[in-house]
Amino acid sequence: MDLRKDLEILVLLYTLIAAINFLLSVFLTEFLTERFLSQMEGFSSVYTLIPFNFLMDYSGYTYNLVVGIWLFVIVRRENGNAIHWLVFGLLAHLYAAVIYLFVRISEIQSKRPPSAIP
Repeated sequence: MDLRKDLEILVLLYTLIAAINFLLSVFLTEFLTERFLSQMEGFSSVYTLIPFNFLMDYSGYTYNLVVGIWLFVIVRRENGNAIHWLVFGLLAHLYAAVIYLFVRISEIQSKRPPSAIP
């Protein structure tokens, strides 16, 4: 297993999801706000922020999904307990990825012979 390659895949997926979320939030918020403004002329402008808040709240969960799936695939490939890492990734996304990397690096270093450690 190449830990660097796996980490590069996570960064690529995370960046791709960030770009998609940004574009969707900009275009959909503009579309929905314009549509609601034309239908809600008598209401306060606070109601026009509801679609924006909805999009921003739920688009953030895609990051958790990406990290959870990434952890699941990697741990499953190593014959570990993939379901626990999937749930942890879904709940804690980047924290879970950092903790996984620390665990994995410590496992790699513990498997080296003492003469190979600088």
